[in-house]
Amino acid sequence: STLNNRSHIYAQRIDPNGATLWTTNGVAMSSVTSQKQLIVSGNGDGVTFAAWSDLRNGNWDIYAQLIDNDGSPVTDDPAPTIHAVEDVPNDQGGKVTVRWAASEYDAEPNAYITHYSIWRATDLSSQTLVTTPPTVDLAEVKADFEGPAWRTTAVAGQTYYWEWIDNMPAHYFETYAYTAPTLFDSTAADPAIHYFLVSAHTNDPFVYWDSEPDSGYSVDNLAPAVPQNFAGQSSGPFEVTLTWSPNSEPDLLEYRVYRGEGADFEPGDDNLVGSTPDTVLTGLPFPPASPWHFKLSAVDVQGNESITAILPPFGVSPALITGYESRWTGGAVEVSWRVSKDLDESAAFRVGRKVVADAEFTPLSVEIEESGSGFRFTDRTAKSGETNTYRVAVVIEGIEEAAFETTATVPATLLSLDQNHPNPFNPSTLISFTMPSPMRVSVDVFDAKGALVKNLLSANVPTGRKTVEWDGTDHRGTRVSTGVYFYQLRTGNKTLTRKMVLIK
Repeated sequence: STLNNRSHIYAQRIDPNGATLWTTNGVAMSSVTSQKQLIVSGNGDGVTFAAWSDLRNGNWDIYAQLIDNDGSPVTDDPAPTIHAVEDVPNDQGGKVTVRWAASEYDAEPNAYITHYSIWRATDLSSQTLVTTPPTVDLAEVKADFEGPAWRTTAVAGQTYYWEWIDNMPAHYFETYAYTAPTLFDSTAADPAIHYFLVSAHTNDPFVYWDSEPDSGYSVDNLAPAVPQNFAGQSSGPFEVTLTWSPNSEPDLLEYRVYRGEGADFEPGDDNLVGSTPDTVLTGLPFPPASPWHFKLSAVDVQGNESITAILPPFGVSPALITGYESRWTGGAVEVSWRVSKDLDESAAFRVGRKVVADAEFTPLSVEIEESGSGFRFTDRTAKSGETNTYRVAVVIEGIEEAAFETTATVPATLLSLDQNHPNPFNPSTLISFTMPSPMRVSVDVFDAKGALVKNLLSANVPTGRKTVEWDGTDHRGTRVSTGVYFYQLRTGNKTLTRKMVLIK
């Protein structure tokens, strides 16, 4: 078009039937001076890339514009935005959750984003590398990309290295989350800050957008297990020796022993009587007539301290109970103990249980199994995520002869989504997930473009494991084609997604 002796370029989008889709006269590529030599390229999803030359700076320079499928120029920044880099709670460290807001082009009608790549900053100068790491251009990081690989970015003239962690498909979600590994955990001496960025990719490998970097750190915030077989015996007129079994945690630092009156005393610096990396502590003062209780904890290098094992006063004198243990077997708590001599026929055991926060023991009806000098019972009523203390007393002719207390923690059930089985599959597959508590759940299947194929479940689901089946059909009952699909579990504010492959 020529206007006021200037040549202007307009673009128009036309559907397969020849109908125009943009404004009547098309979209002006620029309103500045004259333009010429327009080049237009599309990616098949409606997005258009236009390039031309104009004289706005006195020379025929090249300019370009991204145009939405509605004909409007793209002026906003379509990069994803990292909201947070958060420590994963209740773990041994080594992981953070990176949360980001989706690109503006990960939604209809301008759904150009195919996948996101997650990157972690790394200081290559501090690593021992046999060869120079394989650096890549971001255009090479397609949806099926597999590392290891590094890329570089320049900020204020300084080069930063980023290590590729993983790719995540785009699904038209408003927000995404990815659990990323860290190189080391935060400590009092080193905060161990890690930087991450997320890149949004399109079908055109040369069109992508980087988020601004954001940072966070991981923490080992899982305490060691409660020490087992806590026992004591007199080692002199006014001394006691305490022993226990070793813990198995690789990051264990030491054990701490506290002494106080009554079973409910609070361990602290004022009643700490000893600490040791060993499993024995001797030479402790112990007036036999006083109602002293001992408590024992395990501490890791991060300063996480376990719940304490408890040793009542009557467990210290020449012992009828020679050892005991409590453990989570995967389906129940098992408490076992040994005695130093044969018990007569009048002997009985009295078992009590309390949640750690409770003040009183309540009787627990269990079946006691005997094997020689060993005894045990199984508690299948312990609840997920709770720590219980058990008190077992030996009663002979109505008199309590000895007792011990031991503590066991039932691991909290985490929300999890298993890989479907079989995978690849034809014609159907099973999808299993685990619920930490009763709540409403939705399980959906999406195709590779993020379109909803079928809802498999929308219901209130109780605690525990549940399995649903997908028969390879859509919501109309029509069998879908061979390809990659994604299944998504949504509950509360959490979303889990996995990939599966249907073959025919």
